[in-house]
Amino acid sequence: NQFRGDWRGPQAFTILSLTANISQTWPVANSQAGQVDSNLWAYVNNTGTGTFPADTYVYYWVSGPGLNGYVGYTSVSGLARGSAAWYSYTWDIPINRAPGAHTYWAIVWNYSASGGGWRSLSAWSPSQTWTITAAPAYYGNVTQTWPVYRAGTGNAPQRGLPARLWGL
Repeated sequence: NQFRGDWRGPQAFTILSLTANISQTWPVANSQAGQVDSNLWAYVNNTGTGTFPADTYVYYWVSGPGLNGYVGYTSVSGLARGSAAWYSYTWDIPINRAPGAHTYWAIVWNYSASGGGWRSLSAWSPSQTWTITAAPAYYGNVTQTWPVYRAGTGNAPQRGLPARLWGL
């Protein structure tokens, strides 16, 4: 082996650490089953020594009647060291979601292919409990129907042509 230069003595360097803290969550609005704009929020603090790299996310866990698991995530990549920001995930509450008390938590995860896969960068956030109400019941009764005729002619419908369907 050959050395490619003169020895320069000790060199200072910094080992980057990735750590986070979620200090707050926010109450959920629009909490009816079937809502498409129910936001889950987490206030993420980058407590490490480096900017969050790609593949760093805040994941949201919901527990409620018949549900105990992750419902979604949001990227926090690019959050600089020492910085903090609010991040949200819009959860489209399924129309068949059971009504009742639900609680959510958030946690920061990072994926590193060279570092062994997924690892948590934070502890779980404080919990946020709210109530999901049942979706409204939509129903109706058809009391009468009429024969189907080709529009404007009174004749039987033909394939590929418009037809009028009548019901009461």
